[in-house]
Amino acid sequence: MSIRFAHSVSKLASKTSPRNFTPAAIHWERSKPACVSAARWSSSAGTSHDDITLGTVTFFDAKKHYGFIQPDVGEKVFVYSNDIKRVDVQGEKFFTSLSKDMRVQFKLASLEDGKLQAREVTLEGGKMVPPFQKNYLEKYTKSRKARFGDAVFDIMDSVTDQQEMETKIVEAFESVKNDIHKQKAKIEKVLAIYDKVE
Repeated sequence: MSIRFAHSVSKLASKTSPRNFTPAAIHWERSKPACVSAARWSSSAGTSHDDITLGTVTFFDAKKHYGFIQPDVGEKVFVYSNDIKRVDVQGEKFFTSLSKDMRVQFKLASLEDGKLQAREVTLEGGKMVPPFQKNYLEKYTKSRKARFGDAVFDIMDSVTDQQEMETKIVEAFESVKNDIHKQKAKIEKVLAIYDKVE
């Protein structure tokens, strides 16, 4: 770790509560222009501008829920998943994600230390960003089946009684099948509500 980076992280930590000090903060500190000082990016902080800005997504980490947008004019800005315009579906939790090279429009917010953050992000033209990435269900299903394979291996490796082994394997299978079924129902419910809004 360089002295400059260590100093930057220390400075950022002193201005950011432990709750908000995340890998996203470190990523920003590493990649931001030298003229931009470290700042908090709370959704409730800063001053919003009403002008619509167009840009292209250059990076978005779906697991950590943050990324960067390159406006058509100006410097790269930070974006967090909570700042993507979305429809709240009662009883369902999901994080809307952006994709690299996606064209978007948004409003800019000036935060306390002068850093810019994207707000009210939609697709270029004003349509809302799809609530799930392409092939989301297929990817989810594949991951759950892989976990099932791991579970079966562990069961067969640790259980010696044949009847108990078969029972545990069936239970693991039913658990995976139910998870996939619930996820599919969730996606259909959310998409149906989005279709009505659009």
